[in-house]
Parts: sequence; C-alpha cells; structure tokens
Amino acid sequence: MQPGKFSLLISGAGRGGTSLLAGLLGYHPDLDVRFESHMNDLLGQVPTSAENVATRLAAFRSGCELLAASSEKIWGNKVTTEQIGALTGKPFDGAAIDLFYNYHRDLKHIFILRDGRTCVRSKVARTGQSIETACARWLYSTKIFHYFESGRVNGTTVKFEDLLVDPVAELKRICNFLGIPIPRKC
Repeated sequence: MQPGKFSLLISGAGRGGTSLLAGLLGYHPDLDVRFESHMNDLLGQVPTSAENVATRLAAFRSGCELLAASSEKIWGNKVTTEQIGALTGKPFDGAAIDLFYNYHRDLKHIFILRDGRTCVRSKVARTGQSIETACARWLYSTKIFHYFESGRVNGTTVKFEDLLVDPVAELKRICNFLGIPIPRKC
C-alpha cells in the first residue's frame, strides 16, 4: 500500500461498528481513513453519476482516488452494506455484492460484523427503522460477511465484539493484514 493512493475499504452494516473501526484505524500515523466519502456518487444522487451502476462505481472510485492523491498517507474509506446493497436500485441485491467488490478487487478490504441482536436493536433505537427492516439489513450484511469468509475478497473480517474485548490484538492483526507497522502506542 502506498501513500497518496486509494488502498483500503472498510465495510459492514450500518450501526455495526464501521465508524468505530474507521476511527480507530484513522489514528494510525500511516493511514488517512474517511467516513463515507463520495457516497452520493455511489448511490446515484449526483446527476453525472446517476445514469447506471457503472457510472456510479466509476464516480465513487475517481472521487476517492482524487482525495487519496492529495493525502500523504495510505488512504481508505468506509461504506455500509446498506449503501452497497442500494447500488443497483434493488434493496439487498445480491448482484450488488459482486459488482461492488469486483470493481474494487485491487483494494484491501476489512469487514466488520456485529452481533445481530445488538445491531438490530441499535438500528431500531437510533434510526427509527422497523424491526423487520433492521433485521433484513443485518441479514444482508451477513451475506457479505460470508462472501468475505469464502475468500472472494482480498480482505479480512473482524467481529465488533472482539474489537471491544481486545482492541489491541484486533488492531495488531489488522495492521499485519494491511502490511503497515504496529504503532508503538499499541
């Protein structure tokens, strides 16, 4: 991974720990990790990128690459599985998983999964979603988790609860996966 290059993508369910993980990794002296940069392009909410999936993926990627080029660090972004699932305009679309991860196959990926009971409870309490919607969204994230576990992505997975119980061990493992030095403060 090189400074000034879009190299890292963090994904997981909304309310599933993506912001926590991105924030922790963002403290690493070699990393510049952003929170959902260029999501409007990915979701087709920008007129120039709204035409189809290919234009949305290209606009998201080029926006990330542009930001990365202005950074002196290894650059990464985080997205939620809900955003990936909305890529094709069909909620929880399995085809979106292949489209998204194949387009970004050159990146290193980290996927975080949170226990369904606490993730769904958080979605309902914090976002006002119905329990049915929150469950469907969490279940979609488990499809992506299994996609990672099957080895179809250049990535690693972390469980939210493991990150809370032993953050140092999990962050060291992630640093090793990314090929970056473990900070002395760990």
